Amino acid sequence: MKVKFIFLFVVIPFILFLTGCMGAKREADRCFSEGINYERSGETEKAKKSYLSAIKHLKTHTEAHRKYQDIEIGLGNKEELIQKYKKDLELYPESPCYLYLYGRLMDNLDEKNNYYRKSLEKDQNYLWAIDGIGEEYIKQGKYDIAVKQLKKIIEIDSEFPTVHMSLAKAWLAMNKLDPALSEIKKYNELEPESEEGLELAGKIYIAKGDEEQGLAEWKKSMNLNPNRTTPIYLIAEQYLKTKKYEEALKAVEKIYAINPNHIKAELIEGRIRFIQNDLSKSATLANKILRAEPTNIEGLRLKAEILENSNKKDKAIEIYKQILSLNGNDVKTLEWFGREAYKSGNRKEATDYISKACLSKDFSISGKKILRDLLFFSDHIDSAEQVASDIISQKDITTDDMIKLGFIFVLQKKTEKAEAIFKQLYDKEKFDEKIPLYIYLISPTDKETNKLFKSFEKFIKESDIKQFVSSINNLIEHKYDVVIKTYIKNKKTPYEDIILSMAIKNINEETKPKKEEKNNSKEKEKKITYPKTSEIVKNIEKIEKEKKYGKTINNIARITDFYLTTSLKSANKVAIEHNIKELKEMQNKINDFVIYSYSKKEENREKNILSELLKKQNKNKEKKEVKK
Repeated sequence: MKVKFIFLFVVIPFILFLTGCMGAKREADRCFSEGINYERSGETEKAKKSYLSAIKHLKTHTEAHRKYQDIEIGLGNKEELIQKYKKDLELYPESPCYLYLYGRLMDNLDEKNNYYRKSLEKDQNYLWAIDGIGEEYIKQGKYDIAVKQLKKIIEIDSEFPTVHMSLAKAWLAMNKLDPALSEIKKYNELEPESEEGLELAGKIYIAKGDEEQGLAEWKKSMNLNPNRTTPIYLIAEQYLKTKKYEEALKAVEKIYAINPNHIKAELIEGRIRFIQNDLSKSATLANKILRAEPTNIEGLRLKAEILENSNKKDKAIEIYKQILSLNGNDVKTLEWFGREAYKSGNRKEATDYISKACLSKDFSISGKKILRDLLFFSDHIDSAEQVASDIISQKDITTDDMIKLGFIFVLQKKTEKAEAIFKQLYDKEKFDEKIPLYIYLISPTDKETNKLFKSFEKFIKESDIKQFVSSINNLIEHKYDVVIKTYIKNKKTPYEDIILSMAIKNINEETKPKKEEKNNSKEKEKKITYPKTSEIVKNIEKIEKEKKYGKTINNIARITDFYLTTSLKSANKVAIEHNIKELKEMQNKINDFVIYSYSKKEENREKNILSELLKKQNKNKEKKEVKK
């Protein structure tokens, strides 16, 4: 009798309860699948209703909640959504699911993670909350911590699909492409009809250099959901990167057929029209984008480039400044300002911008080239070699990049490496008559190299590089004074800055004061150290604030540095004789600076010599004026 009672009133109700739960789960999953299909066919409202039906059958159907949230956010209903889930949380305050879902809607990362952690307090194995914390670490760039967090899920349930997607994102961000590919393959096995999984797989294949497979993955995503614009956009973006402009424009047209106001597609078309020199069409698209999103950084950049190309540089600069006000770490804009400062000769300002840009993982090859040159000209030769070697390891390197690395090896006295670079260039580009000269520079006594040099004498005589040949020979013969004077008179010499730097470098090596014993005692005279060019440039820039004279000032500073190192008596003379016409009014400032900068570092003897030179110079001026 007792057994019958237990069976009737305990076991049967429990079985019915389980059956009901399983039935509710099945019905919720059916509604969820129905919602996916509606969404793929572009019927957003029907999809939303299906997801709500799934939630009605099973309150904790997290995937249905997530899809419903994403639709509402896409429709611009986020505030209403937050209020709805706030009420739901009040109804189910102990639910790890609703704590997670409410936290998912928070913009503030601390608030978001706070709710995820509260969710885990209710259920330490609630996988969605663990994954949510991992995703936030990825967004913050804390990839190692994210991986460690996500691996906790694998220990609990290795078949939980989303964790493999999140791990793939983390590995891709760390540029560890093999583990990223492995994880996304696992995800796509568990979720074979996920557009997001196929899109991420495509990105990983592209990163691995397999464009064909990357495009194939995105096309699979397109076939799954023809109304989804993301894979079409990714294809268009890849075609833009590979300069297949017509294919990119066809992809853009497909996007417009789904969404005529797709801003990212408009940016791609605007960029292509700009490349094709259709500035009118490009400007129309840029203005349309900025009307819809006034702070769209890529739209602002496109407009700035159009203005710059239309000889409206002042207006372009205003827009670039606006971009930095929106995002002070925007790498492309920092590189632009760095490049402009470098071109105008303001190396200090260029260094400020480029040193900030180079901290980003998006630092470009063109930015690295400026960094290399800045390091080279500030005598950080070993650091310049590291950057130059990194550039050489990339695609799309130029002859100029190889030549500069060769010169760096010359300064480091790595003769074999330098010779290998220049001979490699000679084999590759025999038409460039300068390359044999670089080889000659390294080993002028080598018979084979001399033959090579002589075989190009005809081209040298007929070309515009006679001055270059002369400078190379003067360098080899240690006639640095002639090199400097040639540089002052004629700045058309190819690679004149490199030649000048080599002259200064060699002078510094040859004229370093040697330590001498005093009266045969153990005491030695203090070694004289001369002011560095970089310090001279820095101080001159403080004196003369007008940026348009920056390049000229840098040149004078370098020349003055040379004469300070070789002959104190010549220092003041050079600052006066070889100044440039536009800077006549600055002569006294520069002369005063030479004395100030030098006396700060040197003994009174040198200070007095320079002071006397300046007094004599002023007296001579007075005499000339009296004569006049």
